[in-house]
Amino acid sequence: MPFKPSFSPMMLEPIRDANLTAPHWRVLASVLFHDRLSLPKEKGKGCNAKNLTIAEETGNLPYAVVCRCLSDLVKWGYLAREKAGRETIYRGVYTERKTIKDCPIPPKRKGDKCVTNPDADSGDFDPAISDDGVIEPEIIGDEFADFSAPSRSDETENQAQYITLRGVIDTPKEGKENSLKGRTVPARGLAEWREAFDRLPDGAKVARFEEAWKAHPEWFESERERWARWLFDVADTYQGENNAIWAQAGRLWEEIAPC
Repeated sequence: MPFKPSFSPMMLEPIRDANLTAPHWRVLASVLFHDRLSLPKEKGKGCNAKNLTIAEETGNLPYAVVCRCLSDLVKWGYLAREKAGRETIYRGVYTERKTIKDCPIPPKRKGDKCVTNPDADSGDFDPAISDDGVIEPEIIGDEFADFSAPSRSDETENQAQYITLRGVIDTPKEGKENSLKGRTVPARGLAEWREAFDRLPDGAKVARFEEAWKAHPEWFESERERWARWLFDVADTYQGENNAIWAQAGRLWEEIAPC
């Protein structure tokens, strides 16, 4: 009796794209396995697997590497990303090219290297898409903007939650510092900083983390991947809901994510 094969329906364009590293290929294959051609079929829920699930399926790639690979694949046009409530959905983007030779060879992208392990391929790449052989994210409806771009949305709320390293709140109305019960001083050490940090709302946590990261990066080095995961989850949660928190958390994730 013939068996029903399982497969990951890979599009043709990546075959000629030397910018993809081994982790990129593994992450892309995992997403496409879950997606099951939802865009060309115009049906199906797409890939809603969590990033931790993809990390496990790809041989326990570091969580931050999976996040970065997903962002690259969206920027390069191989995946479309959308929000469905609190879920993030990924869909493979396919073209009507008939053969591999119909796909142009993308130029080598310059930028940071995504080095994940000694056995992984490495390559230089740039988030910008300049080759017409790679589908622009705008064409597929991706709205995942550049984390480094300044955001004015929800600026008042973000300012109201801003907490300095000395443990005081800057109020947007008065433009001066008010005591936070006069007791929370991050300089006393990571334990006291963390105790105060855990009581804050998400927006204030991101602001507090940025200040501590700049002043005491050694506090976070041993658990850098866990903090990167937290920042990515915050950015993912507030995307489209609070642009100020989303942009700040995403920018910090780009800074500290191990690669």
